[in-house]
Amino acid sequence: MGEQPQKYAKIAGVLEGIAKKKGGETLITSIALAYVMHKAPYVFPIVGGRKVSHLKGNIDALSVKLTDEEINEIDRAEPFDIGFPQNFIFGYGGKKYKTDMTAKDIQLVAANSRIETVPKVKPIEPGQGPAFYKD
Repeated sequence: MGEQPQKYAKIAGVLEGIAKKKGGETLITSIALAYVMHKAPYVFPIVGGRKVSHLKGNIDALSVKLTDEEINEIDRAEPFDIGFPQNFIFGYGGKKYKTDMTAKDIQLVAANSRIETVPKVKPIEPGQGPAFYKD
């Protein structure tokens, strides 16, 4: 399988640190799945497992709530290159691209015009849905 690149080890270290802060039996995989679900709407990861403990960890990920600071900590672990032209357009003036940016966050557009945009749809928060409602 080969040796793990250093950037993946850094990300795993941050995920492990957040899992320890959450306490209890929170697994690193639960934090990783929660991160993916917190980043964008309509994202529902399909994961596999070989043991019942893997399934339990995946179910636990549905109730993990990450703060904005924890999400930013994971993002800072290894910078993501969005690629051209997004890095050129959104990165003007030293800004770091975030997935919730819109046209009004483009510095050149904001300097030359007044623009209003519809806010991006937020991801589904943990604890919503019929399984979490109590009668």
